[in-house]
Amino acid sequence: MQKKGKLERVEMYKERDTQVFLNKFLSGEISTLQPTFDPDFGYRYPAVESILGEKADSEKFLKRLYEAGFLKGSFMTE
Repeated sequence: MQKKGKLERVEMYKERDTQVFLNKFLSGEISTLQPTFDPDFGYRYPAVESILGEKADSEKFLKRLYEAGFLKGSFMTE
């Protein structure tokens, strides 16, 4: 996946949602980001929803952070 440019990444640091999200990781409030499954909606990210306030926006928000290099993806097994 192509990473966003440095300037765009710097601009993302200025966004309130990005600041709140990153602060939750830095403070230890979030250590890993795990989805939950909702039969009516599909996979959801409650930690992100608490910041954004919208279920539908979580995946788009996380994708932007991933493309900008803030996050890396991994699969976890139980």
